[in-house]
Amino acid sequence: MLIRYLSECGFDFLPAIDYEAEWEVVKPIVTQHPWLCSQGYFRSESEYLSCVRRQATHNVDRWNCKPYLDQVYRSKYWLGLLAPTRNLNRHHNSYGLKHFCEDWWKPEAYERYRSFPGYCVERSYVSNGSLILAAILLGWEFSDTHRGRILRPNVYFPFSEKSLRLLEPESYLF
Repeated sequence: MLIRYLSECGFDFLPAIDYEAEWEVVKPIVTQHPWLCSQGYFRSESEYLSCVRRQATHNVDRWNCKPYLDQVYRSKYWLGLLAPTRNLNRHHNSYGLKHFCEDWWKPEAYERYRSFPGYCVERSYVSNGSLILAAILLGWEFSDTHRGRILRPNVYFPFSEKSLRLLEPESYLF
């Protein structure tokens, strides 16, 4: 079975991904945030270990693979559709937003590529960490605390609730 990721398919509105170029964009950010992983955002190795409960080492290259780069690339596009605000939106954390992002890609992908040999709708998956990384790449501020409590591995972003509602499935114009 041939496996292709959505960002390789060349949507009319999103050019097909260039993995080498995308890695050059991602690498400085993951170097700066070494405990950002697919599960989410952590401030330190001890936070990471307390949540993930396995031995971890700093390895920037863990992000240099097609599945993660695909997720980051598509997340950047989707987050770019949200209107930024000055205040954090505390109604949805990064984990909730990743589900909105996945749902947004499913209808478009399914309609265009359901006959593509080897295509799987599950390829619309986006990890929590990939969405956070995409937001950082877009220059978004974020917070991993709320009312003095650390949210790890999730974070909040500043975006308009109205712009998110416009992207819900019943609003799709595909």
